[in-house]
Amino acid sequence: MRLLQTKTKFPRILLSTLFALTTAISTADATPNSIKLGKFGSRPTTEISINGSEPFTVIIDTGFSGGLMLDKTLMQTLDLTYINTTQMQNMGKGKVMAIDNYRGETLDFGNFSLELDSISSHNKSILASTDMPKGVLSAWALSPGTFTLDYANNTLIHDSEKRLDAGQQGILPLETEQQMFPSFDVNIDGQVFKGHLDTGSPSVITLPLALKDKFEYQQAPKITGKARMPGRKLDIWSGKLKGDVTIGQVRLDSPEVKFLDGIPGVNIGSAFIKNHKVSVDIENKLMRLH
Repeated sequence: MRLLQTKTKFPRILLSTLFALTTAISTADATPNSIKLGKFGSRPTTEISINGSEPFTVIIDTGFSGGLMLDKTLMQTLDLTYINTTQMQNMGKGKVMAIDNYRGETLDFGNFSLELDSISSHNKSILASTDMPKGVLSAWALSPGTFTLDYANNTLIHDSEKRLDAGQQGILPLETEQQMFPSFDVNIDGQVFKGHLDTGSPSVITLPLALKDKFEYQQAPKITGKARMPGRKLDIWSGKLKGDVTIGQVRLDSPEVKFLDGIPGVNIGSAFIKNHKVSVDIENKLMRLH
């Protein structure tokens, strides 16, 4: 993937090793790009268009590593070039989904553009619902450089030249090789787990259901709802911890936590990001909580 400035040229963006994409080519000096964020529930959204199409809404998701996935019906109106169909695991539960892959195109955000190497679609996607945004865009496309999620000002800022420094206040190291998503340490009642940002999750913190019996509670977990995943629904368990959760310099005192079956790690969701502006420098494997 690479970013294309419409007024001021700047370097094409090379996606991290999460995506095997093209090599970046440097041009002139970069300037930060500001993306205005809307909301779908608690999830951040923005408006994009492809090849001069009418603008449509996509969710920006740090818990998605697939570049861009679009609603099948919308995909048919965009006249994209089909490549092949592949299989993708559905939340590690042994189920697979058929994913249609298309040749990449340029996404227009208004003041800058993002060029993708590929775009995908899923026949039974929840994106097909009439009230849903028409796509999901991975935030990890905005690399290298630093992107900042600033929910207080409803913006996502990408700066292709800015780098985080390990000596800055609020810095956490990221692990990018061993986990499904760039991950960091989350201390839960004295036990350390790997967590990742998930803007697609509305909660503060969601844990794998397999961890439910590892903690003491002020209020024991119980089923409080359903989570809608591609192709299936899952029970949501909710409980209130007796202990604390620490992420970098941020401590959450006896927070409510959620549990879901099959998720690959600890999800730090939009309810957390709303209160703590987050910057990520995937190339240097650093994250900062402001």
